[in-house]
Amino acid sequence: MATSTSGTGGTVKKAAKLGVFTLMIMNIVAVVSLRGLPAEAEYGMSSAFY
Repeated sequence: MATSTSGTGGTVKKAAKLGVFTLMIMNIVAVVSLRGLPAEAEYGMSSAFY
């Protein structure tokens, strides 16, 4: 029987990966927040390119 010297009991969890869609949504949410909505409403759809 093999023994593990690591403190996790020998189990290794795979790291979670972020996809392109997740990164895109995170960027949109970071830019378009409730705090900035009045300023964005003033400029309209052209603010999407900033």
